[in-house]
Amino acid sequence: AGPLAGWSWEQRQEPRPPLLREGAFGGPQARERMLYSFGAGADPAAWEAVTDADFGGRSRAKLEPTEQGTWVFSGALDLSTEGTEMKQAGYAGLQPRQRKTIKSLDGFDALEVRAKTDGRVYIANIKTDSMVKHHLFQAFFTTRKDEWTNVVLPFDRFTLTFQGQVEGESLPIDPRQFQAVSFLMAERKDGEFRMELEWVKAINTRLRKGARYTGLVHDQD
Repeated sequence: AGPLAGWSWEQRQEPRPPLLREGAFGGPQARERMLYSFGAGADPAAWEAVTDADFGGRSRAKLEPTEQGTWVFSGALDLSTEGTEMKQAGYAGLQPRQRKTIKSLDGFDALEVRAKTDGRVYIANIKTDSMVKHHLFQAFFTTRKDEWTNVVLPFDRFTLTFQGQVEGESLPIDPRQFQAVSFLMAERKDGEFRMELEWVKAINTRLRKGARYTGLVHDQD
């Protein structure tokens, strides 16, 4: 069974209980904050597409602007390792070149990603200030093929991982320790992929009516 065995796509009709903190200065909390905009005027050079080609693999990926004022992250995964020193291949990701791009998200409890995909499964990564270099919080998501979707990913849906492996004891995300958001192609399957992005926001689901979890959930959840 692959890493996505037992998971299915679902849109929950009810919001998850929010993980909220008081504002740093006790003032009113914001409903949302723009973290990354991929529209007109955004600089594609601030991001980089990375693949296993950096380690001898054959996967490829690129980031390109569109005429519609969005960005497309696309390429192809190649799981072959013949003729390489790699034990496992098939990796493609999109990440900001500057590792710390976000300040504290105190008062927010979810990410909202405006995306259109090919129907394949992707991962949203959250990097926080951690003593462990390769710690990431990860959550699976997708959209219906070629359909723009506001993907809502509450922080309590993210799982703590170390180099792609789930940590035995997962800690909750501390919104005050945020550093950056990045993306991965999740399916370890040969073939092309394509995800179009418009923006990424931090949101407060308590103040955003209608905001609900939109992503991948375990069948037994």
